[in-house]
Amino acid sequence: MKLHDLPKIIKVRIKRLPKGKFFIELIDYGIFSEADNQSEIHTILNDLIYCYFDVPKEIQNQFHYEPAKNREDIDFEKAKKFLIFSTPEFYKKYMPA
Repeated sequence: MKLHDLPKIIKVRIKRLPKGKFFIELIDYGIFSEADNQSEIHTILNDLIYCYFDVPKEIQNQFHYEPAKNREDIDFEKAKKFLIFSTPEFYKKYMPA
């Protein structure tokens, strides 16, 4: 996998499950996982992305995905877009324009 093929936007579905768990899915890639609580969602989501796109461990700390800032949409049932946040060095080296 070439890191410049890593998408800048990934559609994610987060659904609240019974007993407080959460279902996390990368919609366009057909992969998913569960989180035991809301605080684990971000970590598990990034792990899904790192594994699916085969991101080497030595550069995983240089970028992460976060939910797009949309204060009006707090509903976990809707698909959310996740954007890449990285250091300038990472972006220049691995994601050329």
